[in-house]
Amino acid sequence: MAPHRMKLLLIEDNLAMQTTLQRSFERRGIQVVSCADGSRALDRWRASVPDVVVLDLSLPGLDGLQVLALARAEGLKTPVLILTARGPRLPVEGRRMNAGTVQARRRLSMRSLLLL
Repeated sequence: MAPHRMKLLLIEDNLAMQTTLQRSFERRGIQVVSCADGSRALDRWRASVPDVVVLDLSLPGLDGLQVLALARAEGLKTPVLILTARGPRLPVEGRRMNAGTVQARRRLSMRSLLLL
């Protein structure tokens, strides 16, 4: 039996950031499913059954916290890492929904993401 390959759902509307992150994760053997719209994110989440979700807060349609709240209300317990440029602290709502956070500055370190 082949070893399990981690599957990551990347919800990011910035195409350059999405492409960079997706390529970086895939080079490390992680299977990536991408979505750029908060309104479609839940459908992708349900369909892909990811091991982890990387979620941007600023999305068209529904914002990242709305997506997370709906996912948790549906019983989706996948670990979530919120990616934000808004500031160093995760909003209280995100912490209540058991999400981690990474503040994206000008240069986001893939090593930092993978260590989380």
